[in-house]
Amino acid sequence: MVVLTGMAFEARIADAPAVYGQRGKALEDALAARLQRPCAGLISFGVAGGLAPALQPGAIVVADSVATAGETIPTDGGWSAALLRALDGASLGPVAGVDSPLAAVAEKAALNAALGALAADMESHIGARAARQAGVPFAVLRVVIDAAGSAVPPAALAGFGADGRTDMRALLANLLAHPWQLGAMLRLARDSAHARAALRDARASLGARFGLPETPG
Repeated sequence: MVVLTGMAFEARIADAPAVYGQRGKALEDALAARLQRPCAGLISFGVAGGLAPALQPGAIVVADSVATAGETIPTDGGWSAALLRALDGASLGPVAGVDSPLAAVAEKAALNAALGALAADMESHIGARAARQAGVPFAVLRVVIDAAGSAVPPAALAGFGADGRTDMRALLANLLAHPWQLGAMLRLARDSAHARAALRDARASLGARFGLPETPG
């Protein structure tokens, strides 16, 4: 099985063969090339922005479909059901695919209203198309990192590295230039810790069900 993530820390938590740290056309090409080789399927794994007001940081979302403004692609029903059995308390529903980060509360509310999506990320829609083209099963497991009612501060967006790693220099430069963000950044750091812990717990719960090796510890 191949894991699709956006950030390097998500790939480390997955501890499995992963495609990550690429955007847009580069990610499309990387997935197409990888899925030409035999694999059991593709799973989009990592954190996501919350869209449903009830979901707080650390909430687990299993997608029954991936929606964009132009199309909706169902996920594999068997895989999604297996994820739900393995993950206590996970929510099932659509995940929105977006091409750029959602920062404003109004943006999140509008996308939730338009698509009915529980959460949004920048990889799942690309993965869904690639899996459909390759004819392999596709599933989505995402953990909410920022709640629907919380805006993402500009410093966090500045630190969103194109290679899947956090650009700490850009993040700190933006924060120093605009120190009013400090409170929001501290809140995001707390929420990120909840999300990462939930993602690690979810990974530990999957075991051999999806052909993933057991994580150490």
